Amino acid sequence: MKLLQIDGKEPVLVTLFGLGLIGSAVDRALRLRFAAQGREIAYDWHDAALRQTQRAAICEALPDGCRVAVVWTGGQSGFAAGDAEMRQETALLAELIRMAEELRRDRQVDFHLISSAGGLFESQTHCSIESQPRPLRHYGMGKLMQEQALAGAGMLDRRYVYRPSSVYGTTRTKRVGLVTALVSNGLSGRTTRISGNPNTLRDYVLADDIGHYIARQIAHPANAPTMQTLLLARGRSASVFEVIERVRERVERPLLLQFDPHPSNTRDMSFLPSALPRDWQATSLVAGIPRVATMARSGIASGRERTHVRAVPLLYFRKPRPGAVSPRDDRAVAAVCPNPVRALPEGRAFAGSGAVRLYGLDGHAGTSVLRGQFRHELAGRNAAASGSGPGCSGPPHGPGILRISC
Repeated sequence: MKLLQIDGKEPVLVTLFGLGLIGSAVDRALRLRFAAQGREIAYDWHDAALRQTQRAAICEALPDGCRVAVVWTGGQSGFAAGDAEMRQETALLAELIRMAEELRRDRQVDFHLISSAGGLFESQTHCSIESQPRPLRHYGMGKLMQEQALAGAGMLDRRYVYRPSSVYGTTRTKRVGLVTALVSNGLSGRTTRISGNPNTLRDYVLADDIGHYIARQIAHPANAPTMQTLLLARGRSASVFEVIERVRERVERPLLLQFDPHPSNTRDMSFLPSALPRDWQATSLVAGIPRVATMARSGIASGRERTHVRAVPLLYFRKPRPGAVSPRDDRAVAAVCPNPVRALPEGRAFAGSGAVRLYGLDGHAGTSVLRGQFRHELAGRNAAASGSGPGCSGPPHGPGILRISC
């Protein structure tokens, strides 16, 4: 688990349990958008006695008076989990709910729970805000039990239940979804085995969108104590075939596919846009898949990172235009990354002038803005760049990598 602190007029302490696909996205968002400082603390999922000692140590590490946000993004159980696995996972969650209730005696405590729209609404289409969960698997039944456990913790201040649909993104864990598997295997020439069929409909949502949304709820919660259940989806389903074609366009390599002759995951799911929170924004597949491909090419998806000291490596250029430059602009052809420790050998020809906002690896805006004349050309595999502005210029650095020192 990870303990983070958001400083400010009203400091917030975040206990983040689970650093998988969604948990790591929440962690990144808290650090990038809210300048949270954190450290990892051991938490054993298998030894009950040790967990009790660790929870006591976590509580002792929390200063008096600060608001605490307990965030559950854990759970090692997958879609095919059995009843025993889900009961064990629910018992782990119940321990943390009791810990939160004990902390509530002398401070404000909010609880954020990640559930699963896929587990709760499997085989349901056009789900609205009035649709009721009808889980078909032990996985979905377990998620519903977890929601009910949090609903019974009435003494907590604010309780949030998030129901994400089919989540995709990059993670160092072994369990990945369809989009990430297609991208990673496509780039490495491996075969992707698919347990659905080409016509199976799902609603795919980017993990970083979820991370930023949850981080915002943590930092700026609702005024009144309440319990909210929030569906996090795009409101537009896509078939497996469409996802395959979108990935094929981005990796520009043949995809080796093997469909299961007896698939176990073929039921359609879709959600109406009206069922989504009003303050929620989801990245389109057209924009999201390139971001996953970007991460995979740079080695981050598989845990390999390249280091360039005192350099700002190229991600994509985004063409300057009047007004704000959106990280979800599908016309974008360029961007630069303010993170000096990771690189991506990818780019296209660009020439223009104006304000260019720096984007981090997760695609969300940083704090720096470059102004002036910028030019980038990619000749074969060698990048060259020139620029005039506040101390920003860059010589060629390696095949296809633009190095800019600012």
